[in-house]
Amino acid sequence: MNAEYRVSADQGFVRVVYQGQVSYQTSTNMMRELAKASEQGDRKFLIDVRNATPTYSHVTPIQHVEEAPSIGLRGNHRTALLGAEKDRTILQYVEDVAVNRGILVKLFFDEDEAVKWLREDVD
Repeated sequence: MNAEYRVSADQGFVRVVYQGQVSYQTSTNMMRELAKASEQGDRKFLIDVRNATPTYSHVTPIQHVEEAPSIGLRGNHRTALLGAEKDRTILQYVEDVAVNRGILVKLFFDEDEAVKWLREDVD
């Protein structure tokens, strides 16, 4: 299955549902849509990759994090990455790469916990 995603407004955050084989270009397009949402004031994102198939490349997450500022995604966002337990290793790596570069991403395997974290007040 080719990569595809849906972006929708949820209560207090933007939800992305990503499905199929993860691709660099599709992920970049998704980031551009999140940047547009950010321009409108949205700062909280839930990216649901539970039905996506990771590429297991250790280079791609680094490229995306390094490109994020030029796309319009800066470190002032709060992103919950909702994944499947079977993908824990690569998703933990994605979280680590982002956090190490100043982007607030937190990995979750439970949707309720992810939503709760996004809705917390942040000072």
